Amino acid sequence: TKNVNSSNTMIHMSNTTNLSKSSIVTAYGTKNSSHSSRGGNSDSQGLRLDFRSTPSREFNQNHKYTFAGTKFGAAKSEGGFYNGTMSYVVSRSIYANMGLTNNNFVYRTNESKSTSDTISSNASMGYSAGALSLSEGIGYSKSDDNFVTRTNESKSTSNTISSNTGIKYRAGQLTLSEGIGYSKTDNNIVNRINGTKSTST
Repeated sequence: TKNVNSSNTMIHMSNTTNLSKSSIVTAYGTKNSSHSSRGGNSDSQGLRLDFRSTPSREFNQNHKYTFAGTKFGAAKSEGGFYNGTMSYVVSRSIYANMGLTNNNFVYRTNESKSTSDTISSNASMGYSAGALSLSEGIGYSKSDDNFVTRTNESKSTSNTISSNTGIKYRAGQLTLSEGIGYSKTDNNIVNRINGTKSTST
């Protein structure tokens, strides 16, 4: 009879720090390792950071970042994710908002590698006076996806731009909105053996 040895280790932590009366940072961390003499070893870890700040009644911001990684045998994956928002009340009638999101992911094996990176941002302003409200917003996003094997390499890139304008008049129940956008996607495939390439848009 062959003996089977295995072990499992788990670590979790969290911490909240008050940087000031209006700013708070919270951190979470975890790690898990599993090993067996039969194989199938795995390791995973994760980290999350949250930052919140409201220094005044007019301004506030929130930022979140998360990292996660996993390894199982020859396969390994990891990704980072960020989301941030800021809001500012210029006056009783005017406000402004901004947001940014960035996600990236990588997956590797002995045979292939795939990556994905996406970023998007937006900004908006608004004005209100009595029953009348006006708003204007713009947005931009870009994504890159790559997949590589021993024989082929493919890449896809997408760009999107958008703009929106809104008018509301509550007393007369009038609502008008207008939007315009632009989007483009490019795809490329390369054969790494014979050097051939195909492109589409």
